[in-house]
Amino acid sequence: MKTAVLVALFLGLVAAVAALGGTTDDHGCYTSAGYQWCEREDRCVRMWELAAERDFEVTAEAFEAFCSSPRPVIGGSTDEHGCLGSAGYQWCEREDRCVRMWELAAERDFEVTAEAFEAFCSSPRPVIGGSTDEHGCLGSAGYQWCEREDRCVRMWELAAERDFEVTAEAFEAFCSSPRPVIGGSTDEHGCLGSAGYQWCEREDRCVRMWELAAERDFEVTAEAFEAFCSSPRPVIGGSKDEHGCLTSAGYQWCAAEARCVRMWEDFAEMSPELAQAYCAAPPIGSFTDAHGCRPSAGYQWCAAESRCVRMWELANELEMAPLQVERYCAGQKRQ
Repeated sequence: MKTAVLVALFLGLVAAVAALGGTTDDHGCYTSAGYQWCEREDRCVRMWELAAERDFEVTAEAFEAFCSSPRPVIGGSTDEHGCLGSAGYQWCEREDRCVRMWELAAERDFEVTAEAFEAFCSSPRPVIGGSTDEHGCLGSAGYQWCEREDRCVRMWELAAERDFEVTAEAFEAFCSSPRPVIGGSTDEHGCLGSAGYQWCEREDRCVRMWELAAERDFEVTAEAFEAFCSSPRPVIGGSKDEHGCLTSAGYQWCAAEARCVRMWEDFAEMSPELAQAYCAAPPIGSFTDAHGCRPSAGYQWCAAESRCVRMWELANELEMAPLQVERYCAGQKRQ
C-alpha cells in the first residue's frame, strides 16, 4: 500500500513538471521553470536563487562572471602570484592579493565587469606620503586630474557621482569636455558646447554624450554616439514588419516574449548580445497558472503586488535580496 502511494506521488510530480512547458536544454535544465546551466556549479540553477546562495548581484553580467569561472579543484595549479585560478581567484595589483572579481566588486563598490576590475586593480596602491603629479593629484591613492571638474578625482568614484561607465574611454570623454560656462556660445542648433552639449538628430535635441549613453544604453564612444544619433527618428504610422512591429520606432519581434520590444527598454538589465540571444529563442510552451502567470517566461504570482512578476526584476525594482522578495510575495513582513 505504501509503495503504491509513493508511486502515485512520484507520477504526480512528473506531471506537474511537465505542465511547466516540459522542455529541457542540452544540459537537461527546465528552462520553462527558469533554470539554466551554470558550468562552475555543474548543475541547473535559477539565477536569482544562486545569487542569494553565492552572494552576487542578480544581473546577467554577475551570473556570467560567476558561472564562467572554473570550479574549485582541490590541489589545482596556481599562477605566478599563487592565485588558484580554478577557484576563480586572480591577482589584483592594487590589493596586493588574490581576489575573486565579484567579491572584490562588492567590497570596493564597482561594477562586476572585466573593465571595471582592470581599472581598479591597475591603479596604484595608496602610499602614505606618495608623490603627486603636476596637478597635485596623489596617483598612489588612485587620483588623477579631471579638467572638467578642475580637481583630482578617482575614476570609479567620479563615475558613480556623475553617472557614467567605469571605463577609461568614458572618463576621458567626460573629463575632456569643457566645463560649463555661463553665457557661452552655442552652435547652429542652440547646443551649448561649453557645457558638453551637442546635437543628436535622432533625439531632435541637444544632449551630452555620456548622459544619453546611460539613458539609451549604448557605449560612451564617439562611434556609438554617431551610430545612434544618425539613425532615423521614430515616425508615427511608419511601416511595420511581418509581426506588426513598428521598426521606425525601434521595435522588433521577440519570439521568447511573443511580442514587439525595444531592446534597450525591455531588457535594460541584459547585455545587447544576451537580449538578442534570448529573443531569438522560440517561446517555451503556452501554459499559464491559475493567476494567468506564464512560468515558461519566468513569471510567478506575487500576492503582495497582486500581479505576475519575475523575481529577479522585482528584486531590482524594490532593492531587496531575492529571499526577501520571495517572503514579501508570499505575504510575509519585510525584514
